[in-house]
Amino acid sequence: MRFFPAMLIAVTLLVGAGGPSGAKADTSTLPGDDSSVAPGEESGDIVGCIDAAKRRDADGTINLCSRALDTGHLAEAPTVAALINRGLAHIAKNEADPAIADFDRAIQLKPDTAAFYDMRALAHSMQGESDLAIRDYAEVIRRGAGPDAKPAEKLLRNGIAADLAGDARAAAQLFAQVLRTAPEDVRALLWQNLALQASRQDALTPLNAAAQARDLTQWPGPLIRYYQGRITELALESAIEDPDPGISSGRACDVAFYVAAQALVDGRFGIAKDGFAHAQTLCPETTIEFVAARAAIIAASRPIAEDLSTDMMQCQAADANGDAQTIIDLCGKALAHADAPDAWQVGALTRRAGAYYRAGDLDHAIADLDAALVLQPDAFDLYRQRSLYRLDKGESSGGMADLAYALTLQPDFVPGTVDRAWARVSAGDMAGARADFDHAVAVQDLPRLHLGRGVVAYLAGDDAAAAQDFAAVIQAAPQAPYAVLWLALTEKRKPVEDGGALDQGLAALDLEQWPGPVIRFIRGEIAAQDLAAAAAADPDPQAAKKRDCEASFYSGALARIAGDAATAKTQLEHAGSVCSQENLEYHAAKAELGRM
Repeated sequence: MRFFPAMLIAVTLLVGAGGPSGAKADTSTLPGDDSSVAPGEESGDIVGCIDAAKRRDADGTINLCSRALDTGHLAEAPTVAALINRGLAHIAKNEADPAIADFDRAIQLKPDTAAFYDMRALAHSMQGESDLAIRDYAEVIRRGAGPDAKPAEKLLRNGIAADLAGDARAAAQLFAQVLRTAPEDVRALLWQNLALQASRQDALTPLNAAAQARDLTQWPGPLIRYYQGRITELALESAIEDPDPGISSGRACDVAFYVAAQALVDGRFGIAKDGFAHAQTLCPETTIEFVAARAAIIAASRPIAEDLSTDMMQCQAADANGDAQTIIDLCGKALAHADAPDAWQVGALTRRAGAYYRAGDLDHAIADLDAALVLQPDAFDLYRQRSLYRLDKGESSGGMADLAYALTLQPDFVPGTVDRAWARVSAGDMAGARADFDHAVAVQDLPRLHLGRGVVAYLAGDDAAAAQDFAAVIQAAPQAPYAVLWLALTEKRKPVEDGGALDQGLAALDLEQWPGPVIRFIRGEIAAQDLAAAAAADPDPQAAKKRDCEASFYSGALARIAGDAATAKTQLEHAGSVCSQENLEYHAAKAELGRM
């Protein structure tokens, strides 16, 4: 086994590139040339020790360095040189225990030499002593600041060391101190985010707050946006390129390390391990990211108990199969592992919550999401999921509060904005729903968002605005059956200018296919019993239920236009009972009933 390049850099400080006569130690004393070492056998032994180390003669190094140390007359610098070179020779011979003993003694004499901890970390890794190896890598980072390092740099290193050592809360506090004195330090911002996640604290809110004062279109803004969950890893990687190859290389190092670091927090250990290995090929050995990757890859490589891994995989597989009781049972078994990573527990809890919800057990579904939010208190998708369950249970204030908080975490998250818009429709708040759709369209100008905004305008009685949005959908995608359906309904209530969109949309559709029968019913081309027959014709129970939902709602809406309040109420109430909250007709039925 050869000596490692990272080790040789440190040893060169002791043995010198030009032999012992020209060597320079961390002190002014030269190895084997200290005034306290009288010319004699011990002086010759230390020279031979260093010479053997330079020749990569492991056995000779161990023998001669041992002889030099056994004299008991070496000064501090040559003693450290002998210990380090002998320790590295033991590593070359795969003898970790004596190497650790030598590095221990060297560190006692020179506790501020970061390279010695690096050497000992390697020896501990050889022994499989992962915690001790990570502890030493943390010390490499802590003690690696130069004498001229600024206080913020020292605080950052102490924070990273604390995080690697497992004290994420203390680390987060240190990173916060760095950001108070150096708010531009993106490394501290990203490390703070990781530490807050690891310590089950709200990590997204402070990241969002810090991001407000930055231009996130410029590097390292994409790293922040990735940690905010606003861009994908692919988009992040596309931001690496720069005309200066050195800059591109530095960015590639950052991306490899910080993507792997997030994967480690997320419990995606295989991805994290590969990412940290890649970071070590990209990052200069002098960087914090290089050393931190060496520590983090050990954490990512720790074996997962086979029964834990099996139970979690069975929970995931059961969710894919869709049987609620099986999901509840298998995910419950997985959750019995108290030592499961937080991210794995959250996955099992959300899967079981979904199964409870489908089984109609809203209390247990909400309780599982409560538990998941303790582990990930800033997970906007969990608040979004819990809002659905709370609203379905009739806890409107709690459901709306969840949506509101989720949107403080991700203000431009369109699906969450749309969720709140429809919840507001159900509650009769058309102005609020319109504002939500306006914001969603401003973020992503998509046809489905125009359709939703048009429905809100229709329910608010603004037929002109409704027709404008429905026409925009048809012009963007002529085969848009629901935009055609709603535009036909709007025309039935009040003729409006649509620029020929309705005719264009009708011409593009096969009205024999669903929801064609609904459109034909609205236009008076078929009777109510024909619509009911078409709705019942689908052999798939779920599809038939959706058709029943739509047929009932649009029949009720048409009866309301005709002034038949009794039929309208009956049909709308039926729609409210059979429609899923995922159907816009559910919310529209609630709104229409609220105005009757």
